[in-house]
Amino acid sequence: MPVPVDLYRALTGDPAETLDVLVAQQRLAWKALVAPLWDRMRGMFDADITTRARQLADGGLEGLFANLHPRATWASGAMHLTGLRRGTVDLRGRGLVLVPTAFGWPNLGIGPTDDTSVAFPALVYPMLGAARLWEPSTRPPAIVRLLGAGRASVLAETLIPGTTSGLAQRVDLAPATVSQHLAVLRDAGLVTAQRRGREVLYRQTSLAAALLHSGREQP
Repeated sequence: MPVPVDLYRALTGDPAETLDVLVAQQRLAWKALVAPLWDRMRGMFDADITTRARQLADGGLEGLFANLHPRATWASGAMHLTGLRRGTVDLRGRGLVLVPTAFGWPNLGIGPTDDTSVAFPALVYPMLGAARLWEPSTRPPAIVRLLGAGRASVLAETLIPGTTSGLAQRVDLAPATVSQHLAVLRDAGLVTAQRRGREVLYRQTSLAAALLHSGREQP
């Protein structure tokens, strides 16, 4: 497919101007495609990393790769990837970086595969529950009557872990109001709080999931 003349000129002109154009376009793409869902993405990334760490601790590499991706398996001390170009990558002394992504489902990728590369090989895979990212949270009417609209909205959103400010943006409430709702929900055993660096992520408990599920079943 031929490159439009104006785009070709912009990309092959002055290097400084070309860099400015590319940076500006990346910024626009971030604002339009990623920023509105970034808090949800971060929450899901955290949930994926936490789950993978537990799988590795409980079941070793076999446990980790048991459900990482249908095309990735661990056997006889080696990881086997199907559907990719044939070849072998020696990971000894280099390790492997696992990179969950919100985009590209159901694809799987690895790189760099050159044994002489100084960069660590990275396996890019769809994060757990990626489909939830694009689905709006639901507030069963029975739960709204029980908790109130605001608190029910906050509880529904914690299906995907989030910070107080992030949850406030999702439900369109003041951070102070959301903080109060989270305190009540936490005291009731409906959400948990887990610190990540300077932030605290809130997520639903199994009790909250059961409560929301039963609320949806109400006529």
